[in-house]
Amino acid sequence: MINLFRQRIEEIKKFAKKQKIIFFSFLVVFVGINILSQFFPTFPFIFFFVVFSVLLALLWFLAGKVVFDSLVEIAGTAGVIVSVIIFLTTSYCNLPNEVRTADTSLVFLFSFGSIYSLFLFYKAFNKNLDKMFDELKTVSDKKTPWWILVLFIILLILLLWQFYLVIDPIIKNLCIYK
Repeated sequence: MINLFRQRIEEIKKFAKKQKIIFFSFLVVFVGINILSQFFPTFPFIFFFVVFSVLLALLWFLAGKVVFDSLVEIAGTAGVIVSVIIFLTTSYCNLPNEVRTADTSLVFLFSFGSIYSLFLFYKAFNKNLDKMFDELKTVSDKKTPWWILVLFIILLILLLWQFYLVIDPIIKNLCIYK
C-alpha cells in the first residue's frame, strides 16, 4: 500500500514537472513573438507557418507509414493475388475476340480477388492504425488533441485516394470493363 502511494506521488511529480516545462516553453515563445514582432512584423506568421509545416510533414510521414506498412504486410498474399489476376486478365484480353467466351467468369474472378485483397488490406490497415493511435496516445499522455487526429485522418484519406488514382486507370483499361 505504501509503495502504491509512493508510486502515485512520483507520477504526480513527473506530471507537475512536465507541466512547468510546457508552461515555461509557451511563456518563452509568447514573449519572444511579442518582442520580435515589433522589429519583424511578419515574424509571428512565419513562425506559426514553419511550426505548422513541420507538424504537417510529421503527420504526413506517420500516415504514409501506416499505409505502406499495411501494403508491405499484405504483399505476400494480396499482392500475389492482384498480380496474378491482372496478368490473367491482360492475357485473356490479348486473345482474339472469337476465343474469348468467359467474360463473365473473368469479371467474377477479378471482382472476388479484388474484394479479398481489399479485405486483407483493411485488416492490416486497421491493425497498423490502432498501433499508430496507441503510439500517439503514449506520446501525448493518453490524450491526443482532436485537430491532430482530424488532420491525420485527412492525410490518410488523401494517401489512399492517391493509390486509388494510380490503380483505377489500370483496372478501367482491362477489356472486361470496356
